[in-house]
Amino acid sequence: MQPSSKPFENAATRLTYDWLIRYVELLPSEASKNAHLSISPMFTRLVDRYSCKFANHLCLTNCSDMASFLPTLRKTVITKYYADLSTYSGTITMVFQAGLQLCRLKNLCLDNGTITPDELMYMLKGQHEKILMHKTLTEPVRYSSLLPYLSKSMEVSIHTPNMIYDDCFPETRNDKASILSNLSLSPFPVDQKLCLRFVESVLAASGDSKFIWIEFAEQVTDEFAVSTLETAREMVKEAGFCIIEPLTCERKTVLSVCCVRLGNLEL
Repeated sequence: MQPSSKPFENAATRLTYDWLIRYVELLPSEASKNAHLSISPMFTRLVDRYSCKFANHLCLTNCSDMASFLPTLRKTVITKYYADLSTYSGTITMVFQAGLQLCRLKNLCLDNGTITPDELMYMLKGQHEKILMHKTLTEPVRYSSLLPYLSKSMEVSIHTPNMIYDDCFPETRNDKASILSNLSLSPFPVDQKLCLRFVESVLAASGDSKFIWIEFAEQVTDEFAVSTLETAREMVKEAGFCIIEPLTCERKTVLSVCCVRLGNLEL
């Protein structure tokens, strides 16, 4: 007696159907969705039920009726700009549990209110081009835990308490795995060695123009300011860059470095 092939056929059918669902979920645009609607009635049903909605931007502020708003985010993919300006705690968790997704944004803005470490980590995983993080962390986070994501961004601005800045950079002075060329941080500990390691990390990343802005947690001494500026100037020169704005330690609280690679300097 020949064994029945029905279990195999059922499994193959289920596998094929699951694959088609995943395929429809990953359709990259509205145009792609529309192109599949005419294939067959089955594809039409799959697209209507499982495909994502695409939007260029979303700006989230305090919403008085979250119960009505959250269902509208189901399977919504933001592709260019996302801003969370809400002051309510837990908003980020709610919107992502509702089904919102981010995909390699041009700009990610997190301002006002609080954010948990888990929420921040989830937000950074999309490898966004520019990141502005000004929310207050609910508990301390080490910069080193964020670096794998931040190094994939061209511009990062972090101004928040509870960020622990630690030396987490590779020893090599040519870190082409990082594209982070514009870095703004505060409040930063008064630690010259650590400060200069952050400067070195930006200079070592790929890119021909660099901007570093570090605001210290308290006013530094004249000796600290002069020594830090002199060392930073030598680091810029050694890395093959030309300073296009004077290095400053404004009000003895902010270190500012702006430079461009010598080969890209227009005379």
